[in-house]
Amino acid sequence: MRTTTGTTLATAASVLLALTLSACGKHADEEHAPGMTVLDMYSGGGYYAEILSHLVGESGRVIAQSNEAYLQFVGDEFENRYLGGRLSNAQVLMAENNELELVPNSLDAVMLVLSFHDLFYAAPESGWPAIDVPAFLAELDGQSDILRNPEDDYEKVVFDPEVRGKTDRFVMRFRKPE
Repeated sequence: MRTTTGTTLATAASVLLALTLSACGKHADEEHAPGMTVLDMYSGGGYYAEILSHLVGESGRVIAQSNEAYLQFVGDEFENRYLGGRLSNAQVLMAENNELELVPNSLDAVMLVLSFHDLFYAAPESGWPAIDVPAFLAELDGQSDILRNPEDDYEKVVFDPEVRGKTDRFVMRFRKPE
C-alpha cells in the first residue's frame, strides 16, 4: 500500500508541477523537469519537497520553505528529512509569513500543497501574522477540480480519521508576472 500511495502522490506532484509549468510556457517532462528550481512553500515535514527533489534531479534545486509555526506542528519529521544531506539538491529556507524574499525570476514553479487555508488564518500573538491574500492571488490564471471530492463532510475537521486524506481539494494555476 505504501508504494502505491507513494507512487500516486509522486504522480500527483508531477501532474501539479506540469500544470504549474504550463502557466509558465514550459513542460514538466523528462526533457524539462531536470534542472528546474521549485519552491515548496510551507513545506511542513518536507514530504513533497522530497518528491520534487527526485523530479528536478541532480541538476535542479528545491527550496523547502517553512516557518516556526510549521516546525512546531511537524516535530522531528522536517529535520529528519534533511539529515546527512539526504536531499543534496534541497535547500531549507526559514522565513515567516510576508517575509519570504526571493530573487526575481529565480523560480520555475512554486508548489503549495495542503496549506492554502493557512493564507486566511491569522494569529499574530502566536507568530502567524495575517497574509496579504489578494496580493498572493493576484496572478491567478486557472483552476481545476481534478482533486475534487464531493463526498467530503465539511462538518468534520481535516484530522478526523473518517476524512483524513480524503478531503475535497483543488488545483490552482498562477502565471509569473511579466
